[in-house]
Amino acid sequence: MGGDTDTVAAVTGAAAGAVHGVAAIPDRWLAPLHVPLPGSGDEVLRVPELAAMARELARPST
Repeated sequence: MGGDTDTVAAVTGAAAGAVHGVAAIPDRWLAPLHVPLPGSGDEVLRVPELAAMARELARPST
């Protein structure tokens, strides 16, 4: 569709996630998600590792 549709989708998804939480996402949508970890050879992060990383990044620094 063009324009800012990717941004609108990202903001909408973030808002829905804030309201409904990760538990509302069907497992079949999460299973294929994976992110290669740059600089770490063949290591790939899947949803549990990505979620743990997000929690760590969200923690207040001391």
